[in-house]
Amino acid sequence: MSKQVFQVSHRIENIFLGFASVYLLFLWLHDWIPLGRLNDVAAVRSQGPVLGLVVVTTIQSVSFSIGLWFSVLYLWQPCPHCYTRGFGSTTASTL
Repeated sequence: MSKQVFQVSHRIENIFLGFASVYLLFLWLHDWIPLGRLNDVAAVRSQGPVLGLVVVTTIQSVSFSIGLWFSVLYLWQPCPHCYTRGFGSTTASTL
């Protein structure tokens, strides 16, 4: 019995990539650029030195940047075989 594979349209992938990019841009910049009522840059800078802010921004944003990088890297690629065949269906001969 074969499993049905659903094709994801390029439009949905582009929408996902757009939202993820906007989110990541906000994550990198929200402590540095005044964005009206969304943040208070003066209050953030009063809490410590600029080097500390650089370190915190880098630590909180790098993992999401790596995730977005892999999303872009595999954009419009077919679904991995583990999703089409099911988990645990590999045998020693296919490894």
